[in-house]
Amino acid sequence: MRYVYIFFCIVTISCTKKAQNDKDIEVFNQRKKVSIQQDTSTNILRVIKSLDFLKIKKGFEENSTSTYLDNIQDKVYFRPQEKGFYGKYTFLKYCEEKSAMIQVGKMIIFNNIKPWEYNNTDIFIELTVYTSEITALPDIQVGDNISSLYDCLGEPYRMNDDYICYIYEDIGLLMMFMNVEGKISWFKLGYYKREVLENIDNYIALLLRDE
Repeated sequence: MRYVYIFFCIVTISCTKKAQNDKDIEVFNQRKKVSIQQDTSTNILRVIKSLDFLKIKKGFEENSTSTYLDNIQDKVYFRPQEKGFYGKYTFLKYCEEKSAMIQVGKMIIFNNIKPWEYNNTDIFIELTVYTSEITALPDIQVGDNISSLYDCLGEPYRMNDDYICYIYEDIGLLMMFMNVEGKISWFKLGYYKREVLENIDNYIALLLRDE
């Protein structure tokens, strides 16, 4: 009887995980079809359409590092396909003041092609921007006044003295902007699991952690 119970638990967990992944993939397909006629605000659609992650990646082809991420990312990031892996690009730029290469951004991707090469077709998952060297959003850059977010993106989902958060569950998108003395110090945007977006309080510390 004990073995039957254990088997039942394993099957239940497996089915729950598959159902959650199916929901995430449904959001992914919806995101690919997003158009100006949908309910999502016009400003957000403009932002989405302006994001050119291939261009950003290409701009750092000679100054970047890449690494595979472990399976723990499955708990947070959207997974577009059953088979594949998460990878991270770290974007670098030479800083004359420090006489060294510094990190200006990083990008999380999903891919299912091995060997993984820089020119493979990556599926974008998340972008983190630390300096104005990377222009990812129209009219929004690191160093801008926090107030510029209201003009470009409207009212946030949540805000406090440390950060401002925008969530768009219909397309699985989350944007977070860190606030230091009224300026955008760094920001990240990406696609996360529905569980994360619907229970943001449980994940906020993890999302704010900068590694």
